Amino acid sequence: MSIIKHQFIYLMPPERCYGSFSRVNLEGTNIGAAMFARRGTTAEPQDCCRIKIYVNNNVQGVNNSVLLGSEVKMRDPGVCLYFGDIKFGRNPKHNCFYSSMNKKITNQSSLLCCKLFISESRNLSALDSIEKSVRRDTEIVIVNKFEDQAYNRVCYTLVSYVVHDSLGTAIYSPLHQCVLAMVEAAYAAINLELHSGAHPRLGVVDDIVFHPLARASLDEAAWLAKAVAADIGSRFQVPVFLYGAAHPTGKAPDTIRRQLNYYRPNFMGNQWAGWTTAETLPVRPNEGPNQVSRARGIAMIGARPWAATYNVPIMSTDISSARRIARMVSARGGGLPTVQALGLAHGEDSTEIACILLEPNQVGADRVQSRVEMLATEEGLDVEQLLVKHREKDENCSSKLHEYIKN
Repeated sequence: MSIIKHQFIYLMPPERCYGSFSRVNLEGTNIGAAMFARRGTTAEPQDCCRIKIYVNNNVQGVNNSVLLGSEVKMRDPGVCLYFGDIKFGRNPKHNCFYSSMNKKITNQSSLLCCKLFISESRNLSALDSIEKSVRRDTEIVIVNKFEDQAYNRVCYTLVSYVVHDSLGTAIYSPLHQCVLAMVEAAYAAINLELHSGAHPRLGVVDDIVFHPLARASLDEAAWLAKAVAADIGSRFQVPVFLYGAAHPTGKAPDTIRRQLNYYRPNFMGNQWAGWTTAETLPVRPNEGPNQVSRARGIAMIGARPWAATYNVPIMSTDISSARRIARMVSARGGGLPTVQALGLAHGEDSTEIACILLEPNQVGADRVQSRVEMLATEEGLDVEQLLVKHREKDENCSSKLHEYIKN
């Protein structure tokens, strides 16, 4: 077992008076201790009473001190003991503790979803190395994997739970280390300088977005986004830009991308190849260095409510028409509210209107399809039926995770 203890106490410079301390300020937050029994720990109890757990929680504010004109404010952060990933055996006679713990996780845990966009879909060995890191984690559910050869881009949709301390503060999610392992594998296997595709991107790990599911809150998604961003910036020395609920002012991702020339192709008029801008960034990232590695690029990491992605194929190679349609579909161009759209080349004989529906319950696929068909008809173009990407919904993610834990 390992003990993770978070305690932050800062001793401020004291004011001195005649060689003694007249005032000492202790500032900070003690958020308690959390004990995790990690994977690989096994046990085969003969009955449900063979495991005994003793927890001692001692909170002390003042010890061997005299307080004059002072006060002590105390709160008990509590102790969190987590057994979610221990396998206690499958013998029906002996697995009542195992079953009850899984039931507790299923019924009481908040769930978070992570969509991880990586700039690669043609290099199968690179994808295999990335996926190995998540296959080893029994507490992560891969809900969806979407590859697009024309865009040379893959999206993994992952779901897992969040553990809270006794005060209700999120302190752990298996998604954290799993995402970092996938990011590390991606940087080891992919060189952005050798990458090209028909979809804009700024890095090997182009975008990581966290969505709250079930009982989780947007604040919890933002907490995990910021934690992952800090680790990627420091460990891999990659500039990271935060957006949405993870950003201090809620900055939108498209605003940041415009500052970094994300939407401007640099190859053949409709392709993105290599690193596309200067190595010294014009905007200071939230995490990591201001200098860019041309092999890795930068990463965007954010948190926001569930968003849907819908792409509508246009049976034409006229990229100018596709861009005009996308502009008139998007809210920015005066089209559908809460819809973002791009007109992109897609293969040798078609283009696509790639849309993000920020509030799919308000503006859904049917309205997007109708608007694209109307505008394409005006351009004299044929439209295929709606191609739905990332079909998973909150209920589907939750049910898959619950079924995974149960089995």
